Amino acid sequence: MVVYAILTQQSVLSLFLAAIIPAFVTILLYAGAVRAYIIFEKDNVTGKLEAVPWKEKMKATGQARLTMLIGVVMLGGIYSGIFTVNEGAAVGVILVFVTCLLRKTLTKENFKETLIKAAANIAMIYLILIGAEIYKSFLTLSGLPAMTVEWVGSLDMPPTVILLAVIFLYIALGCLFDAMAAMILTMPFVFPLVVGQLGYDPIWWGIMNVMIIEIGMITPPVGINIFVLQSMQPDMKLREIYRGLKYFIFADVIRIVFFLLFPGLALVFV
Repeated sequence: MVVYAILTQQSVLSLFLAAIIPAFVTILLYAGAVRAYIIFEKDNVTGKLEAVPWKEKMKATGQARLTMLIGVVMLGGIYSGIFTVNEGAAVGVILVFVTCLLRKTLTKENFKETLIKAAANIAMIYLILIGAEIYKSFLTLSGLPAMTVEWVGSLDMPPTVILLAVIFLYIALGCLFDAMAAMILTMPFVFPLVVGQLGYDPIWWGIMNVMIIEIGMITPPVGINIFVLQSMQPDMKLREIYRGLKYFIFADVIRIVFFLLFPGLALVFV
């Protein structure tokens, strides 16, 4: 969502607020997907997990209280408007640093390693964004996005049909590229089309865009996250992963249809 906001000059906070209801809907649908898998794939369910007493649950929750507090302060401050997203990130870093000091887990070695990893990740993200801006400027100067919008407008098709075609395009791209690559490659064309030509809300489309691309990342045969999971669990065969994916893909399709039919729900808190 942050990358989408940068590419389209939208408010990151508005996108975060718009994601609240879709996030809860996702949790409910995925919980239903897990339940459906347990019901219909009984032969592949290894067994029940033993129930944990509430005393142990509360103890474990208490051990995570500092980590939970960081999330509450960061998200609470951002959503309440006390500080911006960038300031929230800075506050989070300070709180994590203080937490490490309180837990006495911070050493010179892991602090140095963390700084190096953070610098490498930031450099990578900025290189991607700089390349995206150059790519977007090149396409704008070429006039290709404007020609695409004009061509689609001349097709005399209902906006819903065009939007469905864009959705299927993104699902296909998600199978082949990661989310950021798919977004950067297509946003100069798609954003003017969906927002400018078809008249959809840019914040709503940002939420939809992220959800749609993520469907592609778990869609066979090339869904990237499938192979990430398989690399984390080498003893798990791909066909076993594919067998369980259909329930989550179905849940994702329901989610997309739901917010297509009721787009205003994604904008309640914006």
